Amino acid sequence: MFRPEETINAQGDHFDECYIVDSFEYVKTIHPGTDLDLTPYFKIHTRRWDYNGIRFSISEEKLKVREYTILVKIDTLMVYPIRFHKKETTIALQQRLIGRGGKRRTILDKTYMHYNGM
Repeated sequence: MFRPEETINAQGDHFDECYIVDSFEYVKTIHPGTDLDLTPYFKIHTRRWDYNGIRFSISEEKLKVREYTILVKIDTLMVYPIRFHKKETTIALQQRLIGRGGKRRTILDKTYMHYNGM
């Protein structure tokens, strides 16, 4: 389901984020003390654009998709391939996210701060 070089969507609390899959692995055995939830999961190694306070660059991130004991729809997972996105077309989602990234970039390029006080 998570093919290398595929764009995936991660649903956050307030907004969607897109990542590119590098690789993934199935973690079957979780050792006590390393994770609070001992449910097996897929660990997805991804990359995305990020801003570190100085510059935009590619950052690596690991995402988890826990194993379910019941059947669930793919687009209800916290992370799923963008090709399964049903709330809007893939093109509309891409345009919305690119527009949001461009807006953030514009704001960061032109942000000035002034502080007057102690």
